[in-house]
Amino acid sequence: MARAIEIFERLRMHQTAERAGVLLYLAVGDRKVAVIGDTGIHQRVGQGYWDELVARVIEHLREGRPREGLVGAVAALGAALSTHFPRRRDDRNELSDRVSLEDGGG
Repeated sequence: MARAIEIFERLRMHQTAERAGVLLYLAVGDRKVAVIGDTGIHQRVGQGYWDELVARVIEHLREGRPREGLVGAVAALGAALSTHFPRRRDDRNELSDRVSLEDGGG
């Protein structure tokens, strides 16, 4: 979890106007999954939402279906974000949509 928080901060995901940044973190070598949501989205969905999302991803990984787990998680996150932060005419993308791939050393 500490590494996920470090990456969340390094990517400046906590610096959006509505504090709605979300990081889906997979440490493949360590076999760890974390979802970090900034305060704006966390206040709306609560800890149970994150726990359930991580549990679903882990279930798919254990079943040998990583693509379904990740696509499902991204879709669920998109739905939650669009529900709680509907797009406005003046919206701009504050964060990159690029997937960040790193080795364990950062």
